[in-house]
Amino acid sequence: LLIVDKATFVELPCQHSKMSSEATAKRNLKMQPDYNKSSRNQASSLQRFKPFIDAAVAAHTSDLTESRGPFVIADFGCSTGLNSSDAVLPPSSLQIGISNICLHWKRSGKQAGQGLRGSFLEARSKELVRGGVIVANFLSSQDKAASIFDEIYKSVEALRSRGVIESEELANFNCPICFRSVEDVSEPSQYERLGLELLRAEAPAAERARLTTRTSCSTETWTGSSLSTPRSRDALNAARSEADKSAVCAELWVEHRARWPAARLFEFTWRTVGVVLLKL
Repeated sequence: LLIVDKATFVELPCQHSKMSSEATAKRNLKMQPDYNKSSRNQASSLQRFKPFIDAAVAAHTSDLTESRGPFVIADFGCSTGLNSSDAVLPPSSLQIGISNICLHWKRSGKQAGQGLRGSFLEARSKELVRGGVIVANFLSSQDKAASIFDEIYKSVEALRSRGVIESEELANFNCPICFRSVEDVSEPSQYERLGLELLRAEAPAAERARLTTRTSCSTETWTGSSLSTPRSRDALNAARSEADKSAVCAELWVEHRARWPAARLFEFTWRTVGVVLLKL
């Protein structure tokens, strides 16, 4: 985790891991070109989400004169891993937290669909200083007629019909996504028990995006359990050999490209709902 303190990059020890050198920090500052190339949809949503971030900054009331440590701004950008469910910062150290389109993956069992009201916000509440803010942007819905996920599933079904993928493997390619409405995030009581006050809950204006299939379907943060090789391999029967898994993944990609040629574009609506929360 990198934070800005007096115009220099410094490191903040976390309870689970710790950076140990300036070289490590500088290396982590450089984004991978492939990530930037494949993240146009996240960038677009972030631009529309900026008014919420501005509102969060304006609502920040922490007394900076009492803070002995650095001013911590954290982007909780991972949809899985520790930051999606556990505290990753020291208690009462976070001034401003941001999460943009990361909390839509359902968990299993009782935690299914509780990324908003459950462990994510519980962890952030412990990390926030009094007067600190958390601003979060969630997937709300998308046009069913042009769903990327639906088209990916059709490609998987085609392989099943040819006997390449077994019927019991088909269900493993489902994307466990939880779309939230404004009503879902507008009830203040769900935040009050965590010591948080709801300041704003609404949907930014919807935006239509035009993406090539290759860009969309090679982005793991967008497609989830889709055509990205690690996810597809995990969906296949564990008894398969590594060579067999690689062959199936390659054939799946060929099938999808045949359905959506690289030159063909399609439209989908990228809708989100945002909240701004203040630590009491």
